Amino acid sequence: MDKQTAETIGAEWLRAWSERDLDAIMEHYAEDAEQQSLLVGVVLNDASGTVSGKDNIRDYFRKVMAAYPIQPGEPGPQLLGVFRGVSSLIVHFEMRGISAAEFIELDARGKVRRGRAHFLD
Repeated sequence: MDKQTAETIGAEWLRAWSERDLDAIMEHYAEDAEQQSLLVGVVLNDASGTVSGKDNIRDYFRKVMAAYPIQPGEPGPQLLGVFRGVSSLIVHFEMRGISAAEFIELDARGKVRRGRAHFLD
């Protein structure tokens, strides 16, 4: 993956999260996507930490947004960098003083096949 593609995908993905635009977020995901995060255990009370399928991920993200709203005037997540791989990228960002990184594996169509959230807290 070239640098410009990785940076564009990463910035668009994070911008959609910052704007809390669930439709824009989900445009990035494949139907058979899988999302893994520590927040799955918190928000869904699911110790596996994994959500599978685009519809289930949409519902999970909706619950994450409700549980962790951005207050008026509060800045959304701030992009710190995008790391690129062959068919994956890592979006490094900060929100409310917490550094996080999302590992994103893309399928052949450029859609998220696997997402893995990581937090430095």
